[in-house]
Parts: sequence; structure tokens; C-alpha cells
Amino acid sequence: MYNNSKKITFILSFFAFIAILFIMFNSFGFINIETRTFETGNVIYKFDPQNMKKVMLNRNQIIYINKDGIRAFNKDGSEIWSNTLSFSNIIIDKCYPYFALSEYKGNKILVFSDKGLLYEITVKNQITNFNINQNGEVAVIESLSGGHIISGYDSNGRDLGVSSGTFINNGDYPMSAVISPNGEYIIVASLYLNNSKLESTVGAILTHKPKEVITSPMYYSNKEIDNLLYNIEFISDDIFASIGDKFLTFYDIDGQFIREISTADALFKISIDEMTSLGGFIPIITAISTTHDKNYLVILNQIKEYIVELDFDAPIKYFNANASGVVIGDGLSFKGYNRIGKETFRFFTKQDIKEVIANNYMAIAVTNDSIIRLVDKRGF
Repeated sequence: MYNNSKKITFILSFFAFIAILFIMFNSFGFINIETRTFETGNVIYKFDPQNMKKVMLNRNQIIYINKDGIRAFNKDGSEIWSNTLSFSNIIIDKCYPYFALSEYKGNKILVFSDKGLLYEITVKNQITNFNINQNGEVAVIESLSGGHIISGYDSNGRDLGVSSGTFINNGDYPMSAVISPNGEYIIVASLYLNNSKLESTVGAILTHKPKEVITSPMYYSNKEIDNLLYNIEFISDDIFASIGDKFLTFYDIDGQFIREISTADALFKISIDEMTSLGGFIPIITAISTTHDKNYLVILNQIKEYIVELDFDAPIKYFNANASGVVIGDGLSFKGYNRIGKETFRFFTKQDIKEVIANNYMAIAVTNDSIIRLVDKRGF
């Protein structure tokens, strides 16, 4: 009996290993898979468009959020869990497999996973912004009279006791803050106000008491001239990108410069809701004015980039990215691309589609009042 149990465990482990290798090789483009064509399937949920706030995917669940609550569905439309809300001006942040909700100038953050509500955070001051990382840790920008502080919370909602200073006297206005994957730093992007020229600062605050004495709350900082920073994205445990309106810059975890890429021609603000353990990427949709206007998808990391010329009949107006890849659309046609720019699926429609969202589990379309499952035309 014991030997049979060991055999079953070995077989299951072997097939799990093969599945992981398949996902890895496919995500890197090593496996040649035919581009799929999607069509509409079952309606997962119909909603009141006046109340809808956000639709997203989290693992194998569809998450619907409005001002009154959250509902999670499976691909067949069955409700899995729900949670009430009492927020008015909702702020949402997602980093697979977690997402968090708050409200602007509120003092509470709710953190969720595919199991539902995990924990709540209550801060002493008004919340202006926050970010959750892939470990379920939260960095919060709190507003004070005349300035801000940065606070941090672990994956159980416990205060990390971060000493950030008040961001009043030094002239920095924090725009974004995120806890590093190793939990050692809070990386902060700030706008520097004590200068006649536009200047931003990206730096790190220690989440623990330093061994050596430091005179500034910032463990290190780098200035970025003529660049309005608005986001920080980690693409691996040791590499992050500071993202601004003029350029993005890759740094290592210790703040060492790696390389800089222009974002001046970007059509959309740059963000991605997932950092994969395989190594992440930053996607940019660019518009280049020539004799014939061209749009390009640029997928890059700290070392290289892949460039794809986009072919759409109408102006591009939709963009979504996660660790599974990028979805781009013009309202009637949508295309998915993997992390090296290979086209993975197409979806053509005569309906007015607002969003198409896809991950490794499923794909959905969002209309003005419905969430619809997308299925492969080949039936598998």
C-alpha cells in the first residue's frame, strides 16, 4: 500500500513538472502553438452599467466590482464568493494572485485573493495611493497636513513599522510606492517640488531598522530630470522599472542604473498586474508619425526588447497586460501577444466590446452590461 502511494505521488509530481515546463516554454515562445481564434460563449454575468466599477481575472475566477460589493464567478457563471463594500471613490490595485481595494482619502484597505477577503488594514491618516505586491504586502501613501508618510504592511496586515519621514521638508511628493519582492525595501517614486524644472526622485526606504545609522529616511535615491514618474514595476526579484511620461529606467534592487527607454510616444500609461517568476517584462504601445502612421508593441526588460508592428483597421483604444501577455484592441478586433511578441489569439466582433482580458485559465469580453466568456472556435 505504501509503495502504491509513492508511485501515485511520483506520477502526479512528474505530470505537474511536465505541465510547468510546458507553460514556461510556451511563455518564452519555444513551443510553436497555432494562433487561436476566439468567439463568444456563455454570458457569465449581466450587470447594471451605472454601478460597474471594474472587471478583472484572478487565477480561474472572474472578479466583478461595483460600489456595493465584489462578486467572484467561475467560467460557467456560478458565483464562488462575494463580499460587501461601503466605499464611494474606489481605488483598486492588483498583483496576482492578490488584489486590494480602498477609497481615496479613506483609511481602510481590504485585501483579497481567490479565497475571498484575507485581511483589512486601517491606517491613521487619509490614503492617497497604495500598491500590493505578489506576496500580499502593501505599501501605503498617507496624507498629512502639508505632506505625506509611507507605511508598509506584511501579508497578514501587520504594520511593518516603517520610518519614512514626513515628505514635507524635503520637497518630495510621493506618487507611487511598492514593497520589493524580498520584503527589504519600499521603492518610492516622488515628484520633487523644490526646483524650477520638473524633477522626479526614485529611491528606497528600508522596511527594517538599518544596521548602520542613516540621516535620511531614504536608504538611497536617484534623480530623474524632466520625467514625471507615476509608477514602479518589478520585473524580477532584483530588477524594477521607474516609469514616467518621458522615459522608463531599469534599476537593480540596490538602485544601480541599468538602462533607460523613451516613453514619449507611448499611447497608454504603462502598467502590468503580475510579475511572473519566469522573469517579467514591460509592454509599451507606441505611435510613430510617418507618411503612414504606425503603431508598435514594444516588449522589453532590462536587457533586450521585442518589437511588433501592429495591424489594426481602426485606431487602437484598448490595452491590457499581465504575466500571460498583452491584449490590444480597437473595439471590434482584439489580439493577444505573448512575452516575446508572438500573436497567440484573435477575436473579431460586431458587438461594442469595452475590454478583452485573458490569462492562462480563460479569456473574457466585457460589453456595456455583460461579462462574456470567450471560447476557441475549434471547440477546445
